[in-house]
Formats: sequence, structure tokens, C-alpha cells
Amino acid sequence: IKSVVKNAKTAVAGGIKLETLPGVIAAQPDLVIVGGGITGADDKQAVAAEMQRLIKGAVTA
Repeated sequence: IKSVVKNAKTAVAGGIKLETLPGVIAAQPDLVIVGGGITGADDKQAVAAEMQRLIKGAVTA
């Protein structure tokens, strides 16, 4: 979508888990919405922190 529509923001939501996040990041969306990938995890804080680390790493790269 980003390659075709230049004046729009993109968001990705649904099915995003720690395992799928790198693929989502590779698509370079403007917004990532994670719900069940965190709330369904046993260690919510650890999963959220790792997701944040991955996203911040992608932003600075």
C-alpha cells in the first residue's frame, strides 16, 4: 500500500505476536496495533518490552 498511496498513513493490526512482529516491521507501517499478542501472553510485561525493543531498533536502523 505504501508504494502506491503516497499521502496516507498505514496501520497494521490483528494477529501481531512477538513471532510475527519482525515481518510487520519490515513492511514499515506508520502504526502497529498490538492487543492479544500482549494480553494473551503469560509474561505480558516481558513481551511488551521485547516488542518495544524490536520496534525501537527498527526506527533507529
